[in-house]
Amino acid sequence: MFIIIIQARIGSTRLPGKIMKKLLDKEILFWSYDRCIKSIADKVYIATSINTENDMLENLFIEKNIKYFRGSENDLLDRYYQLCIKNIDDKDNLKIIRVTSDCPFVDTNMINDMIKFYNENNYDYIINHSKKGVTPEGSCIEIINFKSLEYLWNNEKDLSFREHATGMLSQIDKYNDTIKIGEYVYKPNNVNNELMKYKKLSIDTNDDYLLSQKISNNFNNYDFTYEDVLKYLEKDNYDEFENFWSNEFGNNYTDRNNNELIINNVNLFTNILKKINIKSVFEIGCNRGLNLEAINIINNNISLNALEINKNAYDILLSRNICDELYNESIFNFKYTKNYDLIFTKGVLIHINPDKRQELYELMYKMSNKYILIAEYYSRQYQEINYRGNQNKLFKGDFCGDILNKYPSLKLIDYGFVYYKDPKYPLDDITWFLLEK
Repeated sequence: MFIIIIQARIGSTRLPGKIMKKLLDKEILFWSYDRCIKSIADKVYIATSINTENDMLENLFIEKNIKYFRGSENDLLDRYYQLCIKNIDDKDNLKIIRVTSDCPFVDTNMINDMIKFYNENNYDYIINHSKKGVTPEGSCIEIINFKSLEYLWNNEKDLSFREHATGMLSQIDKYNDTIKIGEYVYKPNNVNNELMKYKKLSIDTNDDYLLSQKISNNFNNYDFTYEDVLKYLEKDNYDEFENFWSNEFGNNYTDRNNNELIINNVNLFTNILKKINIKSVFEIGCNRGLNLEAINIINNNISLNALEINKNAYDILLSRNICDELYNESIFNFKYTKNYDLIFTKGVLIHINPDKRQELYELMYKMSNKYILIAEYYSRQYQEINYRGNQNKLFKGDFCGDILNKYPSLKLIDYGFVYYKDPKYPLDDITWFLLEK
């Protein structure tokens, strides 16, 4: 017997009540449930906690005739175990499939295929988070037999393990001698597996929710598969990094950056532009336009053009009416129709998906009539830097070296550095490189 247990609770620190937020006209929790109930599993339960805030869930489960269980708030291992003890008679043949309620796109086909894989192999526990496959966060499915679940319940005392039920089992070696662990490898057809495996499809923040809305609105139904989602994301070229900047975090960044930086930028661009004669610029990732305003102060005859993914920042710059062309979209979806004397980024390449840097270099090269400016954090070796508590969102590196390697005909005509403790015109340790075609 295979039973699915969907863990669910109202409490969420980062996005309170997230499982009751709607995609189309259905709550996220019931996206997960409805997809699970269509699988070949024998039963589906929702396991919530005894905290009073979850009383509303119990009322919904009774109303919808959904099998449910209430147990420990923080000890998920105990919640799963007690559900089985109190609801299932034939525990010798019991296999538990673990699904989380904040993953609305859990795939019915994948559940069925994993059940088949489990039956055809001699494992106690399997998980689809395989290093060889494509399993972005938000796609995790686990299957464990009751004997192994009970063994963990009796022997594992660490609450940091128990609060994840069986989720930590594949990440440690502690139980390798007692629980046989296998990996289910998922490789969808006609999908860039290396790119897609870094996507995030679980809902933990408002930005995650907005991305899920974008996905569900695109299909406008409930029956698309996980492979459909990946193909859509790849086709749309919508990127976790861009999603990060186009929503709440990008809004906060825009609010933090104000006109106090203008005079510092005027000094920077005075030094950069003194050796060249240009009539037009195009900035990729202009935010609220502090760099463009500085250029406009230096020479108001230069045509200013730019692209910005964050709508709030775009609206601020649009209202200042200094740009001849201004676009609010992903640079990777942008279809340029003309060239510009200078193409530049400042503090943008450091935040670009590493898998897409070469694509952006190519675009910058093709859009430029004469010059390319790169003003970023520099390091001879690429380094990931923790960015305001966020991992995998900022990288120092030799971006200039990259583009010179890609286009050896480019000539480095000037470069410089602005120290964050400069007594007159400080900037955040910006190293800039001016290249000529």
